[in-house]
This record gives sequence, structure tokens and C-alpha cells, in this order.
Amino acid sequence: MELSEETKRDLMEFQNGQQQLQMVLMQKQQAQMQAAENKKVELELEGKTGEAYRYYGSVLIAKKPEEISKELKHERETLEMRLGLLEKQEAKLSERLMAIESKFKKMQESMTGGQGAGNRHEGASGRHEGASGRPSGEGASVSGSGVSITKRNKTAG
Repeated sequence: MELSEETKRDLMEFQNGQQQLQMVLMQKQQAQMQAAENKKVELELEGKTGEAYRYYGSVLIAKKPEEISKELKHERETLEMRLGLLEKQEAKLSERLMAIESKFKKMQESMTGGQGAGNRHEGASGRHEGASGRPSGEGASVSGSGVSITKRNKTAG
């Protein structure tokens, strides 16, 4: 069976979206780690007097702890803004990938005539479940060869 041009485009878009989402998630993780490290150093510098040292590239420079704390705070604020942008990108990409996945599922159902409707189908992006067997939350996660998307269940339980 030959795929239509539209289906081929959707498949390419899905694959590209997965790669983009994976990159966004890696950037987000790096920014989170850097922000946490900056916060930890800020806490360590609190109340210190004298000189502290900071690397700038491969050069170690002596500065007042207050100056370094001020720089770290500014960097952390910048990282937090970047994290906000990355989270928005993640949400948009996840939404688009779920829409394409839904389109693929509908296409598959129309091709099979709705047979096997009672069977559990994991779809192109997989499904995350907690110990209770219910979906464990919304978001995207990188695992093995791809990116998985799950939809958040807003009810507590």
C-alpha cells in the first residue's frame, strides 16, 4: 500500500517534531542543572568575606563573594526565563505531536474498519502508566530511540 503525499508529510513532520522535542528536553535539563548549580553556589557564598574565585573560561579570577553572588543571581534569572521559553516550546511540540498521532490513529482505524477497538493500542508515541495502571502525567520523555508523549490526568487519585 502506497502512502499519500499528505501522510508522508505528516510522518516527516512527526519525526522532525520528535527530534525537536528531544533537543528541547535536553536543553531544558541542562538549564535546570545549571540553575540549580548556581543556586547552590549562591548559598555557599552567603556570609562569606574575603575573596572567592570564579572561572571565566579557563581563567580563575578572584572577586568579592557579593560580586559573584550578584552575577550568579543574574545568570539564574536569565536561565529561568530560558526555562519558561523551553517549557512553552515543549508544550507546543507535544501538542502538535499528539495531534499528528491522533490523525495516524484515525487513519489506522479507518483502514482496519474499526476492528480490534477493544484492544489496547499504544500508538506511535507510547503510553506511560503508573503503578495503578493509569497514565502517570502529562509531558514528554526521552526514552531509547524516541520521545514519548502522555496526556495529564488532572484529577487527583
